[in-house]
Amino acid sequence: MNRMCSQCGASLRPKQKFCAKCGAKVEDLSGVSRTKTTSNPLSHIQTKPPKRERWQRPQRIKTGPLFVLPASLSDSWGRIEKSIPRIHHGNQLIIDDPLRAGDSVRAWLLENPSKTTMICLIGDDHALAHDRISNNLMLILEGQDPEILCDLYFGRAEGIPAEEDRFESLLDPQLIPVSRIPTTDINLITRLLAVGDDLPRSWRGGLVLQAEQFAKWSDGVVSHICKTERPQKVVCPPSSYTNTAQIFATQPSRVYCLVHGGDNNPQWYGHSVANNRCEPVALSRNDVDVATHAIVISQACYGAVIDDPLSSISLQFLNKGASAFVGSTIIAWGGGLEMLASEHIPATVFANLDNGLPLATALLEAKRAIARAAVEFDESACYPTHNTLHSFVAYGAPWARVQFSSRSGKATTLAQPPKQREAYQSQDVIGKWRNTVRTGSTGQKHRERVRERLPREIWNTISNRRIRLSEISQKMSSYQAIHEKLQSIMNDLSDNIPTRTYHHNGQQYALMLLKSKNAESTALVSINREGEILQQVYQLSYTPPCYEKSSRKLRNL
Repeated sequence: MNRMCSQCGASLRPKQKFCAKCGAKVEDLSGVSRTKTTSNPLSHIQTKPPKRERWQRPQRIKTGPLFVLPASLSDSWGRIEKSIPRIHHGNQLIIDDPLRAGDSVRAWLLENPSKTTMICLIGDDHALAHDRISNNLMLILEGQDPEILCDLYFGRAEGIPAEEDRFESLLDPQLIPVSRIPTTDINLITRLLAVGDDLPRSWRGGLVLQAEQFAKWSDGVVSHICKTERPQKVVCPPSSYTNTAQIFATQPSRVYCLVHGGDNNPQWYGHSVANNRCEPVALSRNDVDVATHAIVISQACYGAVIDDPLSSISLQFLNKGASAFVGSTIIAWGGGLEMLASEHIPATVFANLDNGLPLATALLEAKRAIARAAVEFDESACYPTHNTLHSFVAYGAPWARVQFSSRSGKATTLAQPPKQREAYQSQDVIGKWRNTVRTGSTGQKHRERVRERLPREIWNTISNRRIRLSEISQKMSSYQAIHEKLQSIMNDLSDNIPTRTYHHNGQQYALMLLKSKNAESTALVSINREGEILQQVYQLSYTPPCYEKSSRKLRNL
């Protein structure tokens, strides 16, 4: 097709840019005359190939400590990590939901098995919540805490075991030692995580603070934890906080306390033998002062509670320079070294530290020694021992150790594995199953296998798990229907069931006093709204306070 000049009409050759006749510029190269056209409305859109995302190397899971921290500290982790000795660098786990911190840690352990040597929790109970373990029902009725604040099972990937398996679960070699930095203050966190083999190795300049009523128990502990050096001992009464303040001004390097404490109370108290009262004040929070990297172990009730930083004595010890603190989050049960009581915690922890174990491992091994003895002597139903094992926590870097020394601590009797007595081999199925659990197995991994092989009647006899009333239909939601189910388990029950309801952590529970027709009181049952029996107490010899005519309310509920 011939091309024509739009100005003079002369013919144009292919690819000719100017007209040879009139010299006009030829702009239309499409073979047709130049005409005014409408532009494409989509011509401004530039079609570019999609941008490829940059490949990033997956984060390598290291073998070492696991640092668990709240989301509020994630931006500061770079500064925190610089203070940690390089040999203890490990993995980080950011927690978005503080109330599910334990579940998040255990899920991480299941996804990354055999990678964690120790766990360091960073934050107090508000930032990373402790595990909550139900306390014994009778202790609750006496006014004690309904829950035990515990860090122990952060190191157990399988979760919190059933109540009857907890002593055996402590003997599991896969249980990981745990400690906590109970603050979100960056300066205190970096100081505590920078601690290595810096804990004091001697009791020279140490201090023992004891209540007069507990002097015999604490003296037994001191005889185990001290060899040649004898620490200064303060008995209250006759001493009071004025004398104690002067002694703490000398900044002791090791401190052991056996006094009374209270929930969020900024003071610890002595115990007078003369009038059997918790007085006078043995230590005030404002008088606390210790040496740098000091070790503090306290048997005071609620000694490790940090709900209120302005009243917490344990946090004050850390702020004043201590690098290791061990204490209880609830009531501490004493009784001396002759019993499986809390005195074995300071006696064995100090001995383990002097023998070279790090802080978190020293506490875990002390608990294992107590649990091993409890299994040996068949004290699985001893709630003071159970609460001792679960309420004591360690504050400080999990790897913190005592400075190298040729001296070693003197362990208590429980620090050594007890002699294995000859196991009784029963010929019946129940005896064989119980013997298998008692000789060291947790029983957890064999439970389902045994359950499949045994008839249901035998399984119901040997199983001590919580009873879930799964047979109750959807229509059976009243307490009367639940009573009918209980009547099939416990014979000769009265139709009259006194019931008291209470709320805890937003959940509703009920206490049911079950009376037989020929006895005044037979059982007390705690039940939730789903029909799950939480705890049972049989053969009561008295009417609990909440059912007396005075209608007193349950304390701490």
